[in-house]
Amino acid sequence: MADNGQPKDEFRALSHGYELRDSDGEMPTLVGNLAVFDEWTEINSVREGHFLERIAPGAFDKTISENRDRMRVLFQHGKDPQIADKPLGPINVLEARDDGVHYEVPLLPTDYNRELLPGLQAGLYGSSFRFEVLREQRNRRPGKSDYNPRGLDERTVKEVRMPEFGPVTFPAYWGAKSGLRSLTDRMAFDRLDAEDLDCLAQMIQLGTGYISEQDETDDQANVPRMEAIVALIADLIPVEVAENEPADEPEDEEMASADERGADAESAPPNDGAGFSHPIRRRRAEPVPLYSGKENPSWRL
Repeated sequence: MADNGQPKDEFRALSHGYELRDSDGEMPTLVGNLAVFDEWTEINSVREGHFLERIAPGAFDKTISENRDRMRVLFQHGKDPQIADKPLGPINVLEARDDGVHYEVPLLPTDYNRELLPGLQAGLYGSSFRFEVLREQRNRRPGKSDYNPRGLDERTVKEVRMPEFGPVTFPAYWGAKSGLRSLTDRMAFDRLDAEDLDCLAQMIQLGTGYISEQDETDDQANVPRMEAIVALIADLIPVEVAENEPADEPEDEEMASADERGADAESAPPNDGAGFSHPIRRRRAEPVPLYSGKENPSWRL
């Protein structure tokens, strides 16, 4: 984590941001724009926080001049289970222009690139990059304005280090219609195991219980923030359900099975979790149903 509390690796994406250009070779060239300059975007992220962000012209100049030879163009930031971190092609063009950062990448004549072509041709992907912020400017009390009617914190990114970029499947996270959006939460959470569904359900209950407690006037600003967190957690549930993990997959020692956690709880000393047996998972003795929006949880931490 950076000193300001931001994650070291952050992810931003444009909802489209690319096109395929025919070339003399067997495969086309991926041409696009991976970042835009001086455009305010609302970032509402569990890991990053809730603020307005813009990228200043010049933020990519140093990383392009010094790190370009080490950069890679990857699909899904190297997290796709089939393609993994195989490069899609060499970077022929990567330059900052007046409006943003543009690139040209001739696709390698590989089987995995041929499998990506139909989706790329149909415009089903977006353009995303992974970066680390090296310099930024923060305005914690900007006041309300036409572009910031709620007076959210404002962050201007001055310099970044970018190790890789490329097409992604879900660029418009949180239903974003346009602009540069955060994918940091999705990239952080996409490795959860299916066994964590019960944990997600309890997290939703915790969030909705918190919302029901915000009954003071000064607390009302907390409600939309927690609603966004609950919506994010709920969005993870179909992702987990869709996972098809091998039955003989070795179990993660950090993520013991439900039965083992229950056995551990029987021998564990009492805690202050009001019936929960795990300091992080805070597992209940009885199953907790998914929150449907109709319940009014009566339990308290």
